[in-house]
Amino acid sequence: MLKVKTQRFTDADVIFDAVREQYYVVMYHNIGNQNYLVSVTDNDGNIRNTSNLFVKDDNQTLIKVPGQTIGAWTCQVYYEDGSQQDLSKKRLFEQDLIPLEELPNYLDFNVAMGRPNSPTVNMSLANLKSFCQSTLDTSIYLLKSNNLSDLNSVANARQNLNVYDKAYIDSYITSFIPKNGYIDTISQFTASGDTTYSPVVSSVKGTHGVNVYLETRLTGAEGATTAGINLGYIDVSPVTGSTFTANTITSVLFTWFTTSSATTTSQIFTEGELKVTPSALGGGRIRFTFTAYINRPSGQTNIANCSASIFIPLQIN
Repeated sequence: MLKVKTQRFTDADVIFDAVREQYYVVMYHNIGNQNYLVSVTDNDGNIRNTSNLFVKDDNQTLIKVPGQTIGAWTCQVYYEDGSQQDLSKKRLFEQDLIPLEELPNYLDFNVAMGRPNSPTVNMSLANLKSFCQSTLDTSIYLLKSNNLSDLNSVANARQNLNVYDKAYIDSYITSFIPKNGYIDTISQFTASGDTTYSPVVSSVKGTHGVNVYLETRLTGAEGATTAGINLGYIDVSPVTGSTFTANTITSVLFTWFTTSSATTTSQIFTEGELKVTPSALGGGRIRFTFTAYINRPSGQTNIANCSASIFIPLQIN
C-alpha cells in the first residue's frame, strides 16, 4: 500500500558543508531502499523539485537549501510498503479508483449519493442502473425496443441524417427501371420461308434489349450474296406507358462449318455475318428481321452450319 512520510525543516535544521560551501537538511526516513519518490516544498508553498536538489539514500535523503535562513521547508517521501489496503477503515472517496471501461464488471460496487444536510447513501451500480431504467422518461429518451419508431418526426430525423426517403427511392427506381424491364412480350420466331431448313431461335429479354440465340443450316447458294438471305423475324412489344425506338441495324460475325462425306473432315470458316434490321409496327411494337450472309470460298457448296448469338439494343422513349 502506498504511504507517505513527511518532515518539516526550519532554520535550526540547516547544516553547512564548508568543504562544498553548500547548505542542506537531512530527512531520516529509514525505508531501507531507494524505491521512493521525494517532493520538496519551500517556505512559500512552491514545489522545488529540480535537478540536483536532493540526494537519495536507502535510509535518508539530503535536500539542498539556498542558505541558512529558509523559513519552513517540507519534505515528503512516497513509498510502497507492500501491505494490503484496509478498505474497511477508509471512506468511499478515499479508496482506489478503477478504470471506467471496467465498470460493467463491477456492478456490485457502490457510488456515493447525497444532498446537503442529509446522510450520504452508498448505492451499487446495479441498483443505480435499475433505478435509471425504471424511471426513464420516454418523452425525453428513446427506448431501445422501439427501434427508433418513437421519434417525433421521422422526416426531420432523416433530414438531419442527410438520407433519402425509402418510399421515394423505391418509387423513383420503379419509375426509372420497371422491375421486369421495359419489354412486355417477345413473339415466337417466324421463319421467312427463304431457307431450305427452318432456323432454331430462342430469345431472352433484358432491361434495355433482347438477347437472341440462332442456329440454322444454309445450302450451297443460300446467303451467298452480301445482301444475305432472309431468315425470319421476331416482334417485341413494350410495357404499358413505354415506347421503343429501334433505328439501328445490328450485326455480328460468326463462324460456320461444313460436313461433307464421312471420309472428309469438316471445315470451319469465320466469314459469316448475322444482321438484324428493325422496323416499326403499330402499338409501339418493333419487328426485328434476321438475315445471314455466308462468304463461301470459291467452289464451296456444302451445307453451312451456322450458330450465332446477338444482343439487340432498344432505345426507351
